[in-house]
Formats: sequence, structure tokens, C-alpha cells
Amino acid sequence: MASSPGLEPSPEFATTVYHLAAVKSFMLASFALMIYDHMITLAEEVDRIWQREWTGATWLFVLNRYLTELQFIVNVVSFHHPHWTGKVSPCDDFMPFPAVSTLISIAIAEIIMVLRTYALYQRNKYILRLLAFFWAGQVIVMVTTLRHPTRVELPEGLVGCIQGASGNYSVAFWLAPLATDSVIFGLTVFKALEYIHKMKYRVPLIHVILRDGILYFTVILTANLLNCLLCFLAPSSIKVIGASFSQIITVVMISRLQLNLRSESIYPTPSMPTSQLQPLSSPELGEKEKQGSTTISTLSHYFQATVTDLGKDVLVAGEPDDEAGRAKCNCGVVPCFCHEFGGEPLVELEMGPVRPVSGGLGC
Repeated sequence: MASSPGLEPSPEFATTVYHLAAVKSFMLASFALMIYDHMITLAEEVDRIWQREWTGATWLFVLNRYLTELQFIVNVVSFHHPHWTGKVSPCDDFMPFPAVSTLISIAIAEIIMVLRTYALYQRNKYILRLLAFFWAGQVIVMVTTLRHPTRVELPEGLVGCIQGASGNYSVAFWLAPLATDSVIFGLTVFKALEYIHKMKYRVPLIHVILRDGILYFTVILTANLLNCLLCFLAPSSIKVIGASFSQIITVVMISRLQLNLRSESIYPTPSMPTSQLQPLSSPELGEKEKQGSTTISTLSHYFQATVTDLGKDVLVAGEPDDEAGRAKCNCGVVPCFCHEFGGEPLVELEMGPVRPVSGGLGC
């Protein structure tokens, strides 16, 4: 230690040592949480991610989960290796890394949440533009705060290269993603409740969306607000104690959200179209419920194409012109899906408008 032999360390020095140990321990505990969650969900990841066709959504999952783990391996070294101390140039050179990597990690997580909401609204372009606006604003604010990197000044003899916090800039760094999350949460709850009211019976996909959305927003809101309070109220040596947990819990929950949405149990199967699902309160479906069932079938395919198979097309069937075809497809005014209901010419729904598929492919 820095104190002379036979002399008690000053109270300030003792407090700094205590705070440094707390920051390191909290970061290690957060990292252990991430690794533990990865281990207990590895079987699901292999089944639902690695053994399926690789798409844009797969890459987002991999970036979200594995980039953060690699980042925190470097962070652990910088916190504990004697070469990385608060008063040497390697720490100054390293200081932008944790902030930039955190920004990238959170931005990837927000992209996944934006796509999830976009799918919930059946690829509504206005919703996508609204969320893209908030996401871009979030990134701009977070990048602006990185112009003022700081580090914790440690007394001689203490080891650790630890990012500091600079008041309003650090608060803005954590409030920016919270603004985007608030918009996403509001849109998710509104649309999910609308579907629940329309269906009159339990639809696993909708309940998973609503449950995960509420849980995600509650946890992220709590973690980010805690960071804001620490930036204002905590001593300088402990202001960033919650930063590692906020980033890691975001990554963990986003990974769980994607794994949940890849579960086959929440999507209607070809052998059991949702128009045949019976509500708990009635032995037969009314016209409103039939249309609602087809809407959920449509929604499930939007989720599979946008969140599960990002970048792939959704194949749907055009509405039949004759009464017999409409009765067979059981669509009403809502177009139904060819591979679930069968019999009509295909059209291809991309990120843009609907257009016919060439080649005369039939169901």
C-alpha cells in the first residue's frame, strides 16, 4: 500500500480502497451473472440459434451476446492487472474502449427491440421510422458524451484502470437509451393489449411479447435510473459501480427475448391453424374471433420473418375471390397464409410492398 510502515492509512485512502474493491467486486459479479446465464441457456441457444439457418437475426444475437463477453474479458484485465493503473499512459489510451464498446452493445440491443416492435405492428413503416428516429437520436447523444472520457484517479499503489463519470454527460449516456426503451415499451403494451382484447382467448405469442416487454423495461429502467442517481450522488470513486451491471443485464435480457421468440411453442403450427383454436369461454369461434385468429397467424409470420429470420421474405396467400375459396381458407377480409391454409397463388411480402411471385409457384 501507499502508507508508510507503522502509520495508519488516511481515512480518504481507506475509503478509496474500499470503493475500489466494491467496484471490482460488482463488475466481477455482473460478469459471472452473464457467464452463468449463458451456460444455463446454452442448450436452447444451440437448438434455436446454431442449428437453424443463419439470418440477420442470428448475427444480431451473436453480436449482442458474444461481443459483450469479449469486452468484459478485456475489462477484467484492465481492472486487475498491475500494468493498468490510474496514473500511467496505457490507461489513458484504453479509456475510450469501455465507453465505445458499451455504446455498441446497447445500440445492437436497441436494434433488436426496434425490430421486435416493428414485427408486432406487422411491419408498419411509420412505426419503423419513428423508432429509427429515436434510435438515431440515442446514438448521437451517447456518442456526444464520449467526447469527455474520464477515469478514476487512484492513489499510488492501487491497481485498476477504471472509467470515471462526469456528471451530466454520464447521466445523458444512460438516459438516452431509456428514452428509446420508453417509446418501445409504450408501443408494445398498446398493441399487445389490443390483440389480447381482440382475441378473447390466450395466444402464447402475444403473452410472451407482453410479459417479456414489461420485464425488460422494468429491469432496464431500474438499472439505468440507478446509474443516473449514482452519477449525481455517489463519490467520484464509485460513480460507475452500476455501469457494468446495466450493460450486462441488457445483454442477458435481450438474449432471453430472442430465445423466447425462437420457441416453436408460441407459433401456430401447420397442422393446427389459429383459426381452429378454440377460446376458453366458448365452444365455437364467432366471426370476430375468426378474423382475430387469422390476424395472429399473420402476426406470427411477421415475427418469424422480422425477428427470427431477419431479412427473409414472408410468403402469404392472396384472398380468394369466390365464396368457396373464402370459406376454405376461413379468412374473411384478412388474407391468410398459403402454407397454413393452402390452395391460393402466392404473393411475397418483403420489407416493402406486396408483389406477385413469378414462376407460377403454387401451394
